[in-house]
Amino acid sequence: MMNYWIHKGIGGFRMDVIDMIGKIPDEKVVNNGPMLHPYLKEMNQATFGDKELLTVGETWGATPEIAKLYSDPKGQELSMVFQFEHICLQYQEGQPKWHYQKELNVGKLKEIFNKWQTELGVEDGWNSLFWNNHDLPRIVSIWGNDQEYREKSAKAFAILLHLMRGTPYIYQGEEIGMTNYPFETLDQVEDIESLNYAREALEKGVPIEEIMDSIRVIGRDNARTPMQWMKAKMLASQQVNLGWQLIQTTKKSTFKKHWQIQILFSILIKNSFKSVRKTVG
Repeated sequence: MMNYWIHKGIGGFRMDVIDMIGKIPDEKVVNNGPMLHPYLKEMNQATFGDKELLTVGETWGATPEIAKLYSDPKGQELSMVFQFEHICLQYQEGQPKWHYQKELNVGKLKEIFNKWQTELGVEDGWNSLFWNNHDLPRIVSIWGNDQEYREKSAKAFAILLHLMRGTPYIYQGEEIGMTNYPFETLDQVEDIESLNYAREALEKGVPIEEIMDSIRVIGRDNARTPMQWMKAKMLASQQVNLGWQLIQTTKKSTFKKHWQIQILFSILIKNSFKSVRKTVG
């Protein structure tokens, strides 16, 4: 299958939860099983190893030392990893993801970034840099202020991301500061994970207000609303067809405040990127 797409001319592969391919269910080994790296080396040698392709693996349990095993240029596995240590700060430790952190630890975030910048050396491997993806809430709504300082928050996150060592990934909407969507009822939610959580939580007697709060903050649908290509002023109580979702807007100010498009990366694109390229070569 991989060779089929290589022959078609693709530029690389993103490998979802690749750290699970060596799992041993009977022994309850899920991540980083003993055959993980032998399997990756075998795949590399049978497919993309001798091609100029980019490969990145999603590795939730990676540390800088483990990342070296994946991405060491001499190791014949992957080009780089997606690691999620900074993302896990959104969740309460030891709890399901719906128990999100009310107070985020900025000091710990700095510590994690510093660790990955210093412990994963250039000759040892390579890291990817990201804030958002299709499964995560919008960074502006999690770590930033998506109201009064939405634009400044988004620019600050962009600067931070692009001035670290690693390969930056920009998820659709991130470049214009898209925020979480203010879901009000379950019939506005499409994500099966969110709906399953709501059903199970309701059976346990969790109030619907608490359930909707978790979905609004941490649910995956926040990343899956369509890209906002143009500005739009919505009328009160107008239905907005967001591709596969039909959202009922009930407040004129809500849509405008959360969703008005402004180009956020213009300063970076016109000025900073040119100087950074000259500096790092």
